Formats: sequence, structure tokens, C-alpha cells
Amino acid sequence: MTKRVLRHGAVMLALLPVLAVAQTKPVADLNACERPVWPRESLRFEQQGAVTMAFLVGEDRAIREAKIVETSGFPLLDAAARDGVAKCRFKPAMVDGKPQAAWMKMQYVWTLEGDTMSPVDKAYAAAPPEQKSGVAAAADLGLPDAIALLTSAAVRGDAAAQYWQGTRYEAGKGVPANRVAALFWYRKAATSGDQRAAEALARLDTTAQPPAK
Repeated sequence: MTKRVLRHGAVMLALLPVLAVAQTKPVADLNACERPVWPRESLRFEQQGAVTMAFLVGEDRAIREAKIVETSGFPLLDAAARDGVAKCRFKPAMVDGKPQAAWMKMQYVWTLEGDTMSPVDKAYAAAPPEQKSGVAAAADLGLPDAIALLTSAAVRGDAAAQYWQGTRYEAGKGVPANRVAALFWYRKAATSGDQRAAEALARLDTTAQPPAK
């Protein structure tokens, strides 16, 4: 496995107003709390990505509600970011000098620096479909190296690996079943032209639109 440097951080996004338009937005003091902890299982399989969250900050600075707006594709990273950031200190929105409850959005990015393609990564990228299917079969059996290889390939945009991620989260292969994550990966694979993913997407999400050509 290539040596990686862990890098992660938050980006403030647009305010979602509640009841009234805030004159000042809610603010998270990220320097007053520890960073979310990278889940061990996520590190083991080299998961990375960006998750968008929304927090309802009350007048008393407390987080009343937290939710995932857009998944990273990896539920463990989503939950770690949401739960970690929720422990930070928040300043409420202000209207006419008075604190008001308001939603704020934040994106948290998990990145493995030094994410260069190893010889094994390059060999997988150039492999024919039947060989990629063999790697997927090994991953289905729980082989850690195969899972890590498919995870990094999916993040880089390999359609076959993205399709496997979709099947993994749909069926709960070694992970809790997660429909949102399954749809996330099926959409990516379908957009890259994987017909199996397009069929799975149509089966799981009747409101899904066909990928742009």
C-alpha cells in the first residue's frame, strides 16, 4: 500500500434560513474542537471523499438537528464527519441583535494525500472486464487487498469499481446495507457508461434520470 498523508477539513457553505432571514449566519468555531476521527475501517480500505451536512443551530448554540445532505459514498465517513463537527462550538444566527435558530451547511472533505497510482492500481485500470470481475469476486469474499484496490479505483472514477461499491452497499457485503450509498455509486458508474449500474439504478430509484451522454 502506498504511504498516505491524512488530510481533512471543513468548508462552510450557504445558510439555510428558518423562520426568518438571518442578518448574520451561524458560525462553527472549528478551532475550539477536535477534528473528526478518521474511522479505522475507512483508513484500512482507503476511503475518501466529501460529505455535505446541514446543522440546525439553536439560539442557545446547541445543535438541535444534524443531517447528511450529500453523501461521500462512504457511510462511515459521513457519520464520522457529522458526529465530529456536531461537537464543535457554534455561534447562532443573529436577527436585529437577537439569536435565532437557523440552518447552516458545511462540507467536510476527507483526503489521502500522496494518492498516486501504484503498479497494482495501474494494472487494474488497464485490466479487461473479466479480470476486474475476478477482483470483484475476491472482494466479495472479504479479501482486504481487493476491497482496498476497488475502493481507490472507485474514488478515481473506474466504472467497474464504482458498480461494485454500489452492489456492496445494496447487498450489505461486509458493511451495513445502505441504499443512499448504493445509489451514489450506481449513479457514478452509470454516468461513466456502465450498463449494469444503469439497470440497478432504474431498479432502485424509479425517479432516477438516465445519465447524461
